[in-house]
Amino acid sequence: MGYYLKLLVDASFPILYRMLSDRIGRHFKTVFKLRDGKLCGMILSERYSGSQLSTAAAVAAISTSAAPLALMSTGPAALVVMLREKEGSKVVIEVFSFAGIGGLNRDRLLKQIAYGFPGLLKNLGFKFEILDEVSDFFSRKISSELSNLVLEKAELVLEKDKLKRKESEKGRVKSRVIDQSLPEELKMLSPCPFLESSEFSDIFVCGASKHVYVPISSLSKGEVMKKCVGTSFVSCEYYVKALDMLEMCPFLKRRSIGPLKAMYLCEASKYVDVPFSKIEDEYVTKNCVEDRYLSCSYYMSAINEMERRINELDRKIKEI
Repeated sequence: MGYYLKLLVDASFPILYRMLSDRIGRHFKTVFKLRDGKLCGMILSERYSGSQLSTAAAVAAISTSAAPLALMSTGPAALVVMLREKEGSKVVIEVFSFAGIGGLNRDRLLKQIAYGFPGLLKNLGFKFEILDEVSDFFSRKISSELSNLVLEKAELVLEKDKLKRKESEKGRVKSRVIDQSLPEELKMLSPCPFLESSEFSDIFVCGASKHVYVPISSLSKGEVMKKCVGTSFVSCEYYVKALDMLEMCPFLKRRSIGPLKAMYLCEASKYVDVPFSKIEDEYVTKNCVEDRYLSCSYYMSAINEMERRINELDRKIKEI
């Protein structure tokens, strides 16, 4: 719970900053120089509780009715003041009063703490106007255009870094040579991508055994025709486990729809137009694992779009 005021003050930044520092009492304060050469200051006042009126409450007590209410509060409170230098000897001030105060007078107290600050400016002889006022800035977020742009850029940069990061915790397989020596008749039946040939023409090997435990990895041709071609292999637990070990496109999100069945979502659609959103296991194994996704037009377009948005946000931030 808190109260927010935004004011425009006719004053020189150094003079206003010094006079406020002298009057607020015990506090933390600091000044930054922005890239455009303008000054930005912050003052954090001492917290206080209902049993004693501290220096922060004294600021609010400039409005004489605030002091009795401050003494009635039952929790800590604080006053945060942000100052930003503007052209023409003006300063924008943002005042935040917030507290863990309980009781019926909480809202009224926080407002009077915040409004004690305009009272202080008036007593010091400064002219000002109130630009904005919000009675509950935790329910209604208060943020500047610059803050919104910075947060949006940070979200995109973090997402992009996460997408490009190679996961190694699970010992994911980064490359796998697809066996091209399988008989042509099997290739035509869309075999399991983990199926491999052996030195014997009628014996085949379950390549999933290279990534997960498979009790018996040798398969006869009859077993292969029954379990490892068409769509039958998608329900094989070794196929499912080995598939999970492969490095997948970072835009791919797996949703389980059964003990050995999953549906995949292509989240590149958040950045570019993707004609499909749900992907079956068979498509994933052929297009979205290992290094194959790096040549996917949707993957490349989504990464490029993220970079374009980041550059655009950079431009807007510099213009403010």
